[in-house]
Amino acid sequence: MQETTNNKLRWSIIATLAWFGVLKRPLSVDEVSELALGSAASTAAVRRELTALGDRVRAVDGYWSLSGQEVRYRTPESLRYHDLKWHRALRTARLLRHIPFVRMVAIANTVADRSARKESDIDVFIVIKDGRLFLARLMITLLLHVLRLRRHGRFVANRICLSFFVTDAAINLKKVALTPFDIYLLYWIAELRPVLDDGVYVEFRQSNRWALRHFPRVTSQIAPYRPSQISTILEFLLRGILGTFIEKPLQHWQLGRIKRRPKNPDPDVKIVASPHILKFHEKDRRRAYREAWQYEMRRQGLRDTP
Repeated sequence: MQETTNNKLRWSIIATLAWFGVLKRPLSVDEVSELALGSAASTAAVRRELTALGDRVRAVDGYWSLSGQEVRYRTPESLRYHDLKWHRALRTARLLRHIPFVRMVAIANTVADRSARKESDIDVFIVIKDGRLFLARLMITLLLHVLRLRRHGRFVANRICLSFFVTDAAINLKKVALTPFDIYLLYWIAELRPVLDDGVYVEFRQSNRWALRHFPRVTSQIAPYRPSQISTILEFLLRGILGTFIEKPLQHWQLGRIKRRPKNPDPDVKIVASPHILKFHEKDRRRAYREAWQYEMRRQGLRDTP
């Protein structure tokens, strides 16, 4: 029984390091323990197993990775870049308090996991009250564009990437997951960091238990929510017939513009556009990342499913 338990923990640790090695990100022991795929083992148990893995792993300044995988170690300079981007994300959240119908703003990808580089943008995931997606999106886009915070064209570094909106009726993201196993999306959900939340993050976690069950030690994040008087007044004015009168043409216009875009033959370009989800990615590399992880798991002589 003990041997079976140790084998499961070993698979979990190697699978986790293999995944983050694909992203070129080494992990501390605490991070391995928290983000271990399919394991609830203690930090002490993870530390013992890492040591037992011997030459299959390496540790540099307390950060672990698989031997043979190229990773980028955090430096004081890279942490300064992260802090800059994080503060800009918090500033954005404070600004979006003034937009009606915004229920959650969360930071994703490299800024969420502290691996952002100087040239990185700031990916955000935004939840809007159902029925007001297109109105709220327009207000958010205009506000951040006027303030020179929105990513567009050649303006990328430190800009806010507005690539993923959902309504609170579509917070279960299983419908956009790759089959049979979307390891990128699993970790994306686990490492999401809300910076503005009216309580919908709890609902989000419950709706995405299918993903979070793989991370028993990942805990909820807490973010403040103090809607401004401006957003309260605007929401009161726009939640009824007037708001619907504005929302419907905006929905027709925005979806129409998206559908009229020239079809991109690149399979990595993924666009999801519906009354409940707007997801734009110039390069959705989930499939390529998954294949790289599967290759590394084969190199380690292990299966690639939990």
